[in-house]
Amino acid sequence: MSVVATGGAPNTDNGATPVWEPFIGIYDNQVLVYYSDQRDPLHGQKLSLQTSHNLLQWGGVINAVAFANYTQRPGMATVAQIGNGKWMISHEVGLAPQGDLAPYAVHYSIADSPLEFGSAPSHLLQARN
Repeated sequence: MSVVATGGAPNTDNGATPVWEPFIGIYDNQVLVYYSDQRDPLHGQKLSLQTSHNLLQWGGVINAVAFANYTQRPGMATVAQIGNGKWMISHEVGLAPQGDLAPYAVHYSIADSPLEFGSAPSHLLQARN
């Protein structure tokens, strides 16, 4: 019915412009599409969110997860409501500071709604010894 986002050819090099790894959900009579986004010159890759009430027009790009460190690459988002009514986004972070443990460490954020992850802190998901 419409196009959410377009980007360049698949390329994992920072500075390239593809969009990929979409995750689609529904919240408050809106369709939500999260995707890995390399088009922003301030971020090698970030997780973007766009919403639609009618599947014809899409709202502007919202930063769902974007790190100040240009080289960190959040991607592969999944979103779910958790038991306390809050929402959680889980995602990989390519080239994360924990890269010596895992080159694509798993992180998560929790927010009151799936539209508010951009202001929620990101946490490393790590097993306790």
